[in-house]
Parts: sequence; structure tokens; C-alpha cells
Amino acid sequence: MVSGLIILSLVTLLLNLRSNNSIHVIRTRSMLMSIVGVYIILWEILTYNYNNCEYQNRENILNINIGIDGLNMGLIILIMILEPILILISKTYEQEKQKRIINKIIIIKIIILLIFSTMDLIIFYITFELILIPIFFIITYYGSKYNYLLPRLEASYRFIIYTIIGSIWMLLAIIIIQIKYGTTNNELILYKFNNTDNLFLLQILWFFFYISFLVKIPSFPFHTWLPAAHAEAPTIGSVILAGILLKLGTYGILRYNIYVYSNVLEENISIYRNLLPIIFIISLISIIYSTLLSLRSLFDLKKLIAYSSIIHMNFSIFGLFSFDLYGLFGANLLIYSHAFISSCLFLLIGYLYNRTHTRNLLYLNSISIYMPIFSLFFLYFSFANLSIPIYTSFLSELLILISCFHFNLFLTIFLLFTFILSSSFFIWFTNRLLYGNPNRKLSTLITYDLSSFEFYSLLPFTVFSVLFTFFPKPLFLLFTLPLLNFI
Repeated sequence: MVSGLIILSLVTLLLNLRSNNSIHVIRTRSMLMSIVGVYIILWEILTYNYNNCEYQNRENILNINIGIDGLNMGLIILIMILEPILILISKTYEQEKQKRIINKIIIIKIIILLIFSTMDLIIFYITFELILIPIFFIITYYGSKYNYLLPRLEASYRFIIYTIIGSIWMLLAIIIIQIKYGTTNNELILYKFNNTDNLFLLQILWFFFYISFLVKIPSFPFHTWLPAAHAEAPTIGSVILAGILLKLGTYGILRYNIYVYSNVLEENISIYRNLLPIIFIISLISIIYSTLLSLRSLFDLKKLIAYSSIIHMNFSIFGLFSFDLYGLFGANLLIYSHAFISSCLFLLIGYLYNRTHTRNLLYLNSISIYMPIFSLFFLYFSFANLSIPIYTSFLSELLILISCFHFNLFLTIFLLFTFILSSSFFIWFTNRLLYGNPNRKLSTLITYDLSSFEFYSLLPFTVFSVLFTFFPKPLFLLFTLPLLNFI
């Protein structure tokens, strides 16, 4: 199944590169191919065995062993859903840029599919690093016109340097595993770890993996690349960062910090006993620090949403390491819902920037007077980002809090405090942007509300967020039941 998706994407990419067709033909062809991919993944969902936690549909493409299981299935579905939306959004750019942006979207999808489906740790590391290249070019060459080239280069290089330095630790872990156990296959690593009594070495390897993924989440003190990258990235780059790239860190933790240690955990809890307090403290610091930075006087709209992403992604860490059914489902549901909520907020800010040519909150207020439909969408997704009842994010964070209550009462109380604190800045931000005294300067800049194209590009995010809110059971089956055998 995954090999078919990769081959379909490669064929589309080659046709786009060799074709001299108009951008309309290229965009239509890419959109049709991506929709075909969505139907392929829908067929896989219908035939998937949710009671089997092992790799299914094993395939070999270019000597790379790939397969799907309960850990990567949901994320593969996510990238297949987001691809046609990203291709649709590319229409907002100049025609000479659209073809290159569409091709980069396809390249990113191919790499992401390999990252999620590979059964080998070395291939995972290689693709984990390869994803940096197209993101780097998207930020540098198609980035925000809000600043000159230098800030875009700074954000791109910071993104590259942070990730590469973080990945060095994973490379060290891979070298140690290859020397000590003679394999980098995920299943064999699971077996080898289960049959070793060297708990100190396992703790060292666990720490190396976690540091690498901590940068991608990101957590304090490795978080500074994300607000800069979001601020300088184009709108489509911010959607890719929020909807896809931030999920690599949580997937890596699920795969290489929880899954391969699952049997070790059953036999000896001490491997986590000294590490869990450090994990929770870092996540708490990340949440509180990001909130304080947002409240301090940051007025860049994209940076404000970027800090809210840091808060949500670190909140999911508490669910992942609760080793509890509620926490596991809540964390995975939060990761999935965040992809649509945060991505749509960045898209809305992009549409607003196209009209006002500024992202500074000092110059933006009373938007609801000039753009009522825009304000309706923004208010809906702001409430979703605040995790109030009736939204999927509320259900996910409630389940995480319940799992933390089973684990530690004091930690739960502290998390509730940070939850209230983190919500305060977004309430102020939304109120400041949408309401207030009419701004006469904006009346000359904003001459129309959302266009029909912009409206339809926002609908998929709305539809999926509503579906996940009222029908979370399919996600429960997809995320949780296959994981119960080893969590």
C-alpha cells in the first residue's frame, strides 16, 4: 500500500518535471493523483486489522523494508489528507512559483511516507534528515516578505542547525545499537532489548533518542527555532510545519522511546523511574515559558500561534508517558487535532496578511467589522485551540489530565494551572484581533471578505475538526487498540 503511494507520487513528480504544460494542468494532475492516494489509504483503512499490533502489508521498495502498524497508520492518513489541501493552497502564489512549490510538497510527502513506514532505524535517520532540505528551501526562497532575506536565512539555518545537532545523539545511538546488537531493524531491536540485562546501556540509548526528538517537538531549551521558522516561512510552509513536521518528534518518541522499550518496561520499571521526572519537568517548563513569552508583549501573529503549538505538543508528552489508556488516546488525538487546528490558524493569518501586509497585532484590530466570515472561521478555530468543550482538543486534553491524575495528583493540579495560564494569552490575542474600536486605516486595506477560493480552502479543516469532535471512535480504534498489546 505504502509502496503504491510512493510510486504514484514519484510518477506525478516526474510528469511535473518533464512537462511543459501550464500550471493549471500541473496543479490539476497533482490534485487528481493526491485524491487517488486518499482513496488508496481509505481502502487500507477498511482492510486494516486493528487487533494486530505487528507490521502489516510488509513491502520492499529499493531494498527498503516498509510496513504499517498502529503507530504509523494514523500519521500516514494525516499526510494523505493534507496533501490535496496543500496543493490547493499553492494556488495563492505567483504562477512561476506554483510548480516548484507543488513539486516540493510531493517530495515532502514521499520522504514523510518513508519516515513513518520504514522498518529500519538507519533509513529512518536518513529520511529524518532529508526532510530538512525541502523545508529549508521553502522558508528561504518562498518565505515571508514581511522582512528582508537575512531573517529568513537566519530562521532557515537555525532550523537546520538545531535539528542536525539534535540528530547527532540519535546517530550515536544507532552506532551503539549496530555495534552491540548487530541490527537496526525495528523488530529485532525490540527483541534484543527484551533479552538484555544491561539496563544502564538501555537508559543511555533511551536518553540519546529522546534528546533528538525533543528538538523536533520542540521543548525547552531547543524550542527557539520554531517561532522563527513559522514567522519567516510562507503560509504553506507554516501549514507543513504545524501539520506534518511537528509530528515527527512525537512519532519518534512513540516508536523508539516507548515501543522498543515496551517489554523492558513490563519487566523492570526502573528504566523509566529516574527519567520520567526529568521528562515532565522539561515539558512543564516548556509550557510555562512559552506562555510567558506570549504574554510578555509579542505582537507577531504567527509567533503567537507558534508558541501555542509548543504548548500543545508538550502537553501531549504527559499523555504519551502516562502509560495509561486515557493518556495514550488523548495524546494521539491531540497530535491529530492539532494538525488541523493550528494549520488552519496559520492559513487564516496568511489570508489576512495578503490584505494588510502586516502581522503586527498593534496595527490589527476590529477585523470582525471588515471580515465577518473570516472572523467566524478564526473564532471557531481559536476556541478549538483553547480546548473548550465540544472540541476534539478538549477531549484529548481532558483524557491526558485523567491519566495524570492516575499517575500523580500534584502533577495534575500543576497541569491545570498551566492549562489556564496558556489559555489566557490566546483569549487576549483573539479579542485584540477581532474586536475593539474600528480602525480606519484597515478600511482602506481590507476591501473584501474571504474569496470563494479562500472559503473552500478552509472547509476541509473545518469538516475534519467537526468529524473528529463528534465521531472520535474511528480514531480510538486506529490509535489505541493496536497499542494495547504492548503499552
